[in-house]
Amino acid sequence: MPNEKILVIEDEHDLRWLLGEDLKRAGFQPILAEDGESGLDIFKNQRPDFVITDLKLPKMDGLAVLTKLLEIDKNTPVIIMTGYGSMDAANAAIKIGAFSYLEKPFNRQELIFAVNKAIESRAMREEMDWLHEEAKKQIGYEDFVGHTPPMRELMRLIDKVSSSEAPTILLEGESGTGKNFVARMIHFKSRRANAPFMEVNCASLPETLIESELFGYERGAFTDAKQMKRGLFEVSKGGTVFLDEIAEMSVTTQAKLLHVIENRVFRRIGGVENLETNVRVVTATSINLQEAVTKKKFREDLFFRLRLIPITIPPLRERIEDLSILVDHFIQKFNKDYHKNIKGITPEAYVFLKTYPWPGNVRELKNLVERIAILENHTMIGISHLPAEIRSGGILQSTQPNYPIPTEGVNLENVEKNFITEALRKTAGNQSRAAKLLGITRHTLRYRMEKFGLKEES
Repeated sequence: MPNEKILVIEDEHDLRWLLGEDLKRAGFQPILAEDGESGLDIFKNQRPDFVITDLKLPKMDGLAVLTKLLEIDKNTPVIIMTGYGSMDAANAAIKIGAFSYLEKPFNRQELIFAVNKAIESRAMREEMDWLHEEAKKQIGYEDFVGHTPPMRELMRLIDKVSSSEAPTILLEGESGTGKNFVARMIHFKSRRANAPFMEVNCASLPETLIESELFGYERGAFTDAKQMKRGLFEVSKGGTVFLDEIAEMSVTTQAKLLHVIENRVFRRIGGVENLETNVRVVTATSINLQEAVTKKKFREDLFFRLRLIPITIPPLRERIEDLSILVDHFIQKFNKDYHKNIKGITPEAYVFLKTYPWPGNVRELKNLVERIAILENHTMIGISHLPAEIRSGGILQSTQPNYPIPTEGVNLENVEKNFITEALRKTAGNQSRAAKLLGITRHTLRYRMEKFGLKEES
């Protein structure tokens, strides 16, 4: 038996009373108001589940009441009652956000039917909200945190793009910065959220398989095509297709992708029928696409089409002030996952984290905290728990305990550059051996070489 509270705003006493009785007999809890102002006060204080309001009210008309109600709570279903000949006003109410309308005179069955439809709609919306929240947890929204200016600007841009109908978005940024998280955020914050989100990593699939994944194929299109398969542009209709590492896509497939984006039609492999699609295409790359265009490795026309809305995700070293927030977040996450009780990180260890360049970005930081949570049983993360490349700020210290510092001081970056140069000299330019001498990874060495303008031996 339903038990929802329903606010009825109606200035005619007899009709207001009759509506209340009908709702009572159907098992609802009616709350009655004689005008818009008193109805709004009741709504603010008692928060009913639904509202039924007349369009013609004293002091404040029904459209104004509807607008105020939705400003307070946009998720509350509002049913409008309108008299004969007031359909323009009823349609205006629907555009503002009313759930439905009842045209006078209506009977009890029509009233209860409209209310039950509103109940079903609210239940469905609440279920979708729950599913979206669950999806956010699964895709790691909570890992994408930060309050620095670069992150605030990024979130502002994500919100603007999500609310738009931009057909193509290009995400640029280093590996590990969270491009896949941004793609999902754009989808789930948009009006496409109820439609599918489909992802393809162009670097992990051969050319022929990428085409069949994107466009599908007809039965008999090739030897193993035993039956027809629908591609992502077909099954994702109305949703988002995310193409990660787009620079790895072959030039041939790039041409087909450009055709789909510009014409909104495609054909399955081996097919002759044009199929329509209205998906949003989000692409991501960790390399400079402009350089790939210059080297004729990426189509210029596709580059400009994909770059309609470019979004650059900043590396961790450019928002290092977010480090403490991220560390605290990951500690809480892995405490829960691995049943640990890590309280935090010592100030001394934090200094090392802050001076490290983080070539693997947030992904590297997350993996570090997870590794510590798995292997260690201390309540505080200390210097001894950090790997060698972080303890050295990317350059492992000498086995000698101390180096004398001259009274006039030193330039630490010059010292670091000299160490790298000497390690490369001793190993005849062999980066793997040089990195081993310095106690760092080859990736970190290459980053430092680029930073100091040290050229690789040809």
